[in-house]
Amino acid sequence: MFEFKFLVNALAGKRCIVVSKSQDEAINFLRETRAMYAKLAPHFAQDALKTERFDMLEFTSGGWIKALSNTAESGRSYAADYVLLDEYASYPSAEELYTAIFPVVTTRERYQFIVNSTPKGEANHYADLWLNAEARGFERVLITKEECPLLTQEKLEELRRAMDDLSFRQEYCNEFLGSQLSFFPMDVINRAVDPSFSYANAPEELRNKLVFGIDVGRTVDKTAIVGLEEGRVGFISTLERCPFDEQIDYIAKLIPHAAEIRIDATGIGAQMAESLRKKSPLVRGIHIDNKKKLDGFVELKRQLENGLLRLPDMFELKRSLNLIERRQTGNTVTFDAPRTDKTGHSDLANALMLAVSHSSHVPLIIAGYSTQPKKPETWAELSRYFRKTGEVRT
Repeated sequence: MFEFKFLVNALAGKRCIVVSKSQDEAINFLRETRAMYAKLAPHFAQDALKTERFDMLEFTSGGWIKALSNTAESGRSYAADYVLLDEYASYPSAEELYTAIFPVVTTRERYQFIVNSTPKGEANHYADLWLNAEARGFERVLITKEECPLLTQEKLEELRRAMDDLSFRQEYCNEFLGSQLSFFPMDVINRAVDPSFSYANAPEELRNKLVFGIDVGRTVDKTAIVGLEEGRVGFISTLERCPFDEQIDYIAKLIPHAAEIRIDATGIGAQMAESLRKKSPLVRGIHIDNKKKLDGFVELKRQLENGLLRLPDMFELKRSLNLIERRQTGNTVTFDAPRTDKTGHSDLANALMLAVSHSSHVPLIIAGYSTQPKKPETWAELSRYFRKTGEVRT
């Protein structure tokens, strides 16, 4: 859209500057513009393109299009009629660049200064310009997903399924989401709650095999343990101010009842995971970085929303989930929670996330069907089942 606008004006003798997130994207803008001109050129009496460089197109009319990356010095030495700041919310030093480049158009009698972007939260200069557009002298133009011919209803539904709700609303609905938002609203949590469910809170009460997620407490946090069985939470326990050796002994009692034990091995959890790994190969230490946490909480939310995971009516677990916040700074999305006396640092939510995600043994669930082979009924089927799943029974 802006490529065509700048091409038409440059052919008419106007001077145009486009500033992009990176030099590569700025050059790509010129590449698209050059392709448009190639289609129009046969309709001109003579070639209107005077000079072509990797960062500039100049025309015989005296107009030109210059591509720049987003540095504070961009555009200072130019006087232009049109300036486009493309995907402005992603610029690392946006306000500094804005201050530097705005005068290059205000020296002209008639000019247009265009700031274009997908929202990236509220804590950036683009959000400030958009939310206070009239006061800053801007006209707001909202381009919706319905105006893009490539985004059919089927495509939008595909994208919606592939993303979490907040990301979809931001990327395709132009919503300026706050920097801190509860990722698990209470209505999502309550729909997943079954008040009739009971759960064990001691190893001695267990009868079935569970997948356990363990969030290891630091100095003041609790060590939280959540166990899953057949799409429901069947075990919840917290160890508060418990000596390290006692925690290991307690978790070791879960091993006979475990399909897998996943421990957050980031920091202090590494030593616990190593000690328990010596006791059983069912123990997995998982190093949780921001990407794994993002993927884990998105998967947890999908299972809750799709009815694939049921929760007991336990206040601490529900509150721990509700406190998880989606925080965005620029392009970076993180998940965190404030610390409270009841929930620690949302320790139970983190343990549940570990139990749900990063699985190497638990079957993948798609539309309510399990990819795990059917349980065997004969000795021949039993033999084939062991070879296929790698499970061992004594």
